[in-house]
Amino acid sequence: MKSYIVLAYQFMKILLSCANDMTDDGIIDAIDSASWRTHIHANYTCGSARHVIMTKDFVIKWDINEGGCYTIGGCEDELKMYEYAKRCGYDYLFAKITPIYLKGRYFYVMPTVDNIGPKYHEFNDIEYYLRDDEYDWVSENVQDLHEYNWGLDENYMPIIIDYAFRK
Repeated sequence: MKSYIVLAYQFMKILLSCANDMTDDGIIDAIDSASWRTHIHANYTCGSARHVIMTKDFVIKWDINEGGCYTIGGCEDELKMYEYAKRCGYDYLFAKITPIYLKGRYFYVMPTVDNIGPKYHEFNDIEYYLRDDEYDWVSENVQDLHEYNWGLDENYMPIIIDYAFRK
């Protein structure tokens, strides 16, 4: 079985070969073509600073404006945050982010995290799922921890999926 990173790389390679442009409409059309060619169902959304492609195995993000969004963070900020969390021993609280380079730009891959949003959380505040030291560390380093920016794994451990907006 291929890793989610390999699947994401292959999907993105095909998507970029199908894309006429990287506007929202161009991306959506290319996703349809890439999904048909790879048999990987994908959805597209766009936030304030990043494009996001979601599948059952992986998520691909990239900045709307190359170089990121300095007020709320971009993909490179998320990568730096993950590396910092790893150095501090808290990386297990974050979806791992892996940069891949294709056609002259970086894309960032994460594993898909399930159980996102209030529908899946008994408590909507991540604080209820973390030990005191974990909550203190996350609160000191990450902003914008609303219920759609984290999910729960099969053991009801929180996994933060959007952590570019740092303090």
